[in-house]
Amino acid sequence: MKLSRRSHWLIILFLCCELVYLVSYPLVLKLFPSLTQTTILWIFTVLFLVSGLVLIALLASLVGQIQEEEKKEAMIEIYKIRNEQIYCQMKAEANMKKLSEKLQAILEETPSLNGLDRATVLLEQERDGLYRRFCFHPLINAILLNKSQVLQKNRIPFSVAAAVPAVLEVDSQAVLSVLFNLIDNAMEAVLKFPDPCKHPIELDLHVVGNFLIIAITNDVQDDSGLYTGKSSKSDPTGHGLGLSIIESACKKNNGWLHRAIRDGQCEFIAALAIKRKEEAC
Repeated sequence: MKLSRRSHWLIILFLCCELVYLVSYPLVLKLFPSLTQTTILWIFTVLFLVSGLVLIALLASLVGQIQEEEKKEAMIEIYKIRNEQIYCQMKAEANMKKLSEKLQAILEETPSLNGLDRATVLLEQERDGLYRRFCFHPLINAILLNKSQVLQKNRIPFSVAAAVPAVLEVDSQAVLSVLFNLIDNAMEAVLKFPDPCKHPIELDLHVVGNFLIIAITNDVQDDSGLYTGKSSKSDPTGHGLGLSIIESACKKNNGWLHRAIRDGQCEFIAALAIKRKEEAC
């Protein structure tokens, strides 16, 4: 992360305050021997408070800059996902046109039950290449489309029940972070099994009151994915960050995160508060 000019100046100011605070005491005693201990104490108390205020301002500046960087990265990711969705829609339209032509040719060549059987087989073969709409919300639908393609490549069954309206005042960055990381964590857990295609991932999204509820269920071999920073990987570097990101996003959006394992199945339920209209303005 590149530091802003404000952060640079605050760092310089803080270092100067600390330098003055450390070096000036013997100089004050030498140059102003008539000063009382009480006066010297007040001078250095003021210097200490100034140094502390500068440090607080510096930390606030760095936190603000980190949040801005996170927002930029999230917006870039959202832009990529939506572009991918547009591409998938265009590709699906082309596939539908070709499929329609093939079906018409089959039915014309074999106008009987045999032709219908051939058409059914063709539909089954071409099903994965067709566009799928999971819900009306554009961002959530784009994320689910993106992740369903990744899971399909890894031979993991993926079922989705998403009842989310097209317009929903919820933090896009939080939705991206929570949904991405929940699905990624579930996929990592399922890929540990010898045959991932026998271990489906079930996802449910719906609105209850003022909350968007995201629930995901998948089979697990252990409970390493339940705890922040805990990992069963041989190289656990960075593992657990996904869970901490989910927790942080839920807390920032006045929500909560529930996690549990029952009968070899892991369940995560994340809640994100929906913004009221006056808050969204």
